[in-house]
Amino acid sequence: MNRLEAMESLRLGNKLTHPFFTIDEWVSISGQLTPWHYTFEDGIEQYALDFWRLRRNISWNSGWSIFKRNEKDS
Repeated sequence: MNRLEAMESLRLGNKLTHPFFTIDEWVSISGQLTPWHYTFEDGIEQYALDFWRLRRNISWNSGWSIFKRNEKDS
């Protein structure tokens, strides 16, 4: 999915990953703060604006997908 679709998917509560992320890395909207905060798999939180500001390069405009947990991690 592209950047705008990824933003909407995050808003809907999905965890997303990108080809530049490691196999177990994801981002989601923080349920504890506001939709303006994102949470990473390691618990780190970041303002959504800062998240996208750091990913302005064209390489981040596509390739987003919903994170699917590895079978062996279940």
